[in-house]
Amino acid sequence: MFDLADRIDLPQLSYVALHADNNSWYPEKFMEAIERNQPSLDFSIDAITAVIEKLNAQGVPSTKIYFFGFSQGACLACEYVYRNSQQPWGGLIAFTGGLIGEEGTQWEISESCSSMPVILGSSDIDEWVPVKRTQETADVFSRMGAKVTLRVYPDLDHSVNDDEINLVRSLFSDM
Repeated sequence: MFDLADRIDLPQLSYVALHADNNSWYPEKFMEAIERNQPSLDFSIDAITAVIEKLNAQGVPSTKIYFFGFSQGACLACEYVYRNSQQPWGGLIAFTGGLIGEEGTQWEISESCSSMPVILGSSDIDEWVPVKRTQETADVFSRMGAKVTLRVYPDLDHSVNDDEINLVRSLFSDM
């Protein structure tokens, strides 16, 4: 994750990056039934909560916390923000990711992400994250009141491109 922070190159930002055991936040694909990714998924959610509680205790308000992830980390970031949407977060940046759950999942909608910025980027050919799921995720957060920016890139391999990096820079330069 710090390689992306280096590419973003905004030294005024502070980053906290969690490391997944065995480089995996949950054992199955993110579009499996949530139960198939338990208990690992809940342990991962709890790990994020523990870090946020420490940040809050140090005086960092939730409105200054932005979630940023790529691939499995992007899926986990989306899931965390969705499950904890009653909290006024700073924003969500998820590249090549989406909400966790099997195809056909119906997510409950509450208008709890009022104007929160959400940036989602995806490839139209990614083998791990179908663009349809990223689009569904954009729709869910839009209906929850978030200000969503969705970019779909033709023929992009499983990576973060320069346009996505520039979207992040723009988000923080507007503040």
